[in-house]
Amino acid sequence: MRMSEKMYASSRQAWLTYFWRRAKNHDVEEDIADDRLQFWIEQGNHPVTTSDVVEVDRGLHELKKLGIESQLWEATRRAFDDESINHGSPFGSEV
Repeated sequence: MRMSEKMYASSRQAWLTYFWRRAKNHDVEEDIADDRLQFWIEQGNHPVTTSDVVEVDRGLHELKKLGIESQLWEATRRAFDDESINHGSPFGSEV
């Protein structure tokens, strides 16, 4: 396995861990987020193999298919809106 493939898989494993941790923290895809997070944490704890490249590609496809990034943007926006409503405008007075 070439070094570039190892770096690709390793960086994507970290990316998948990041996204699934955010999903879990924002209650996005609650039924699977914790399992996926644990899976990607474990994947990152061992040396990268050829099969990891396949798993990473599957993981990225799953993120896209489920629309995780869009769901996270929406959850973050809602949290920000809730914070603004509960504590006033972050800009002080109405703009």
